[in-house]
Amino acid sequence: MPLTTRGTVISFLAERLEALPGDHRKILQSALLELFYDALSPRHDTRYSDYLPLELHVPARYAAYTANLVLMIVLAGGPVTCSSLFPHSRDAALEWRNLALLWRSQLRTEGWSGLVNTIAVERVWDHNRRELLLRAGREPGYPPQRYDPFWGVANGPDDEKRVRGSGSFSNWVHLDYEDMRSQAHFTADMQDDVSIHALEPFAEHLGTAITTFHSYWYDRSVSAANALITLWLTSSLDSSPDELAAAYDTCLKISVSGFAPYDTQTRRLFRTIFLRQVSSDYDRLPRRWLELAAQAIMKGSKEDQYGHDGAALLRMANEILPALMVL
Repeated sequence: MPLTTRGTVISFLAERLEALPGDHRKILQSALLELFYDALSPRHDTRYSDYLPLELHVPARYAAYTANLVLMIVLAGGPVTCSSLFPHSRDAALEWRNLALLWRSQLRTEGWSGLVNTIAVERVWDHNRRELLLRAGREPGYPPQRYDPFWGVANGPDDEKRVRGSGSFSNWVHLDYEDMRSQAHFTADMQDDVSIHALEPFAEHLGTAITTFHSYWYDRSVSAANALITLWLTSSLDSSPDELAAAYDTCLKISVSGFAPYDTQTRRLFRTIFLRQVSSDYDRLPRRWLELAAQAIMKGSKEDQYGHDGAALLRMANEILPALMVL
């Protein structure tokens, strides 16, 4: 059984390990790591092989054993990198993902939730390689509220998709929403179903907006769907003019230079929604931002070197929001 099934067991184990001298804990952690390296290999018969207090399938046994080892490794020696668990892997984060999915599929609900709530996983960079840092406990601000698409697709700090200068940008499509929906339907997992359900209104008309990412900044990237949801919420709440302008500015950038050249339908619909939303918030937006938005649309229609059909955006702006284009 996973040790995380009961919180009292975790507390007792943590207290016993913390009471050991520091050098002893390091030795113990090293021994546990050696056990972990071989934990998913074929098991050999032992004199305890007939001891079966609970009948479990083989995958469930491996899941419980590896989960207990990782838990004790973290509790014994403090923060542990994922690379320490998988020292011979070229992508330790992928190995962690595969192991976590094994746990999720095989551990009982209380064991899985106890594991998630006991081990905090921090996504970091080791130079240009993505890395995970495992530690015990959940500090304030964990898990982070914002997902980093750069980390998800392993685009490190020196990757070419990182924007380097003013006016530059990068767009990419990493997934297919229909594949995501098919996978969720296939696995019949309620948690995945909840996310797919929330995205259904987008999927019908703006499916690629969910999986198309845009970066106009060095340190962050957003999907078109994320930008639109942020815009709608910011517009609906009691937001300041600067907060409102910031949300609109992201959608403006996507309207001017977003989406793949061939994704004409989603780009056209995104632009329509954006311009109609500007019209509804026209009197709330700072005049300076409106002037800059009109300039960006005009500039985009003249410098359309990436196939984003800036002329079409200009025509739409003149039709939907003529007041903006005469500022």
